[in-house]
Parts: sequence; C-alpha cells; structure tokens
Amino acid sequence: AVNRQAVSVEAVTELDVLSFNVDRLRRFVRSEPEVGWALAQLVGSVATEVIDMMSSTVFGSVRRRLSRHLLDLAIQQSGELVVVQDQQEMADAIGSVREVVGRTLRELRDRGLVARTELGLRIDDPNGLYIVSTLG
Repeated sequence: AVNRQAVSVEAVTELDVLSFNVDRLRRFVRSEPEVGWALAQLVGSVATEVIDMMSSTVFGSVRRRLSRHLLDLAIQQSGELVVVQDQQEMADAIGSVREVVGRTLRELRDRGLVARTELGLRIDDPNGLYIVSTLG
C-alpha cells in the first residue's frame, strides 16, 4: 500500500514543476526498462546532490553556508550576477545572525569574491565563491 500525503512547499527562486501520475509512470517503467534505469540514475544523482547540500547546510561553517546561499540565489541583472536580499534574510536562510553574516560578507568582499552595488550584492568571482562553498 502506498501512503499518500499532501505536502506544501514554498519556492524562494523561480522553478519549473513536473507533476505526473505515479501509477501510470510505474506501468510505463515496467514496459520500458531503459526508462526505469534512466530514472533511477536521475533519482540517485538528485539524492546525492541533496545530501551534499544538506551536509554543508548542517555541518558547514557560516562562510560555506553563506557562499552556497549566494550562489543559489544569484540572478543575472544588467550583465552581472546579483543577489537581492538583505543581511537579515540571508542570516535567516542559513541559520545564523545578521552580525555574523555582515562580518562574513566583509571577508568575502576583502577576498574579491563579492561587492556591494546599488543593485544588491554582486558576485565578482563565482568560481572562487564556489570553492569557498565546497571547501570552506
């Protein structure tokens, strides 16, 4: 028996939602094993990505969590990568406090990774920020 429960989510960025009939998908996968295999690979890679993200969120330093958060929220605006969110919202999102986020942003700015602009927080070195988000 399948336990079905209603869930709700809130997106903080734009996203595409894929919805499908589970029973119909099961029948299709049984008749087309290569589709089942491809789906299993996709689910495995998504699960790995979620575990990595949760690990850095739960066990990572504020610097790592903030760097990842900035990369996740960055949007293209006027030819620049920008995050439009205030320090309190950043702190709330990563489980920290505004003062610590402010100090960490100054550190990232001093390293040439981000800069404050009239548009918001500009990401000057996304590769460097990615390294910080993965290695600390």
